Amino acid sequence: MNIISDSSMFLCKIELVSLLSQEQTPATWLIGEYNFDPGIYEGDDILLVWDVDKVRRLKVKVISRQKEIYPKGSHTGHQDKYVLLLRIIAEAEDRDELIQVANYMKQTFPGKFDEHNPSLIV
Repeated sequence: MNIISDSSMFLCKIELVSLLSQEQTPATWLIGEYNFDPGIYEGDDILLVWDVDKVRRLKVKVISRQKEIYPKGSHTGHQDKYVLLLRIIAEAEDRDELIQVANYMKQTFPGKFDEHNPSLIV
């Protein structure tokens, strides 16, 4: 019998990748975080309903599923756990709308919005 100890945990993060900076380096927006696998796979289309400056409906496509294993003491947010992290990476179909969101965030959160790391405030 396999028993999972209290020192183990599963995390699933859904991230939206975009090229918003002038250097065209990818920025990652954290758009979902769960303690279960939501069953979203590479190639799936998802509707992201996002109330930012107005309710926006962005079509995103899953481009990859990445699995990361962190031995106990290795994950910065959960030092006392063994962590299995599933990262589901998606891209927006309408990048212009994502740029509008970024511009709104820059105006609304001056000095706090970082297009290189937008997940800090999303």
